[in-house]
Amino acid sequence: PTQFSTTVPSAIHNYGQIIGNYSNSNSHEEHGFLFDHGVFTFFDGPDGSPIVPFAINNRGQIVGFYEDSQGSQRGFLYEDNVLTPLNAPGAYVTAAQAINDQGQIVGYYFDNNGHHGFLYDQGSFTTINVPGTSFTYAFAINQQGQIAGHYFNSQGQAQGFLATPNKK
Repeated sequence: PTQFSTTVPSAIHNYGQIIGNYSNSNSHEEHGFLFDHGVFTFFDGPDGSPIVPFAINNRGQIVGFYEDSQGSQRGFLYEDNVLTPLNAPGAYVTAAQAINDQGQIVGYYFDNNGHHGFLYDQGSFTTINVPGTSFTYAFAINQQGQIAGHYFNSQGQAQGFLATPNKK
């Protein structure tokens, strides 16, 4: 829309819905949008807090992060106009990065022990850590539940990984 100073699409699903964030010229705070065949729906974090959506699946479920009242990032799932916070236990930062059509969510969180990837599935968090490092990030999940991301090795170099969780 022309009334916004920035509009940044971040994802599109197979049926053409587009998500992203925007800000207006009066504020640099980020707000979320869903663009569905010519119609914008706007959404924010709790109490109007800034929000950044990252991914949408073919069911229309949206994930990303918002900024809480203390300025920390908190993950979310947005579905049917309802925002559900997703915060890993003990985390002071959580960001949901991707969601597949089964509703499995991946992302990363920070706690006092480092940076960890996660899988959120059916209401529970599973930590993903590449052995020997304290910096693991999960960024993508496909329909088969395979997770891709990266970690930093002992020399500080980013290395990719592929994880295939056990089926329940």
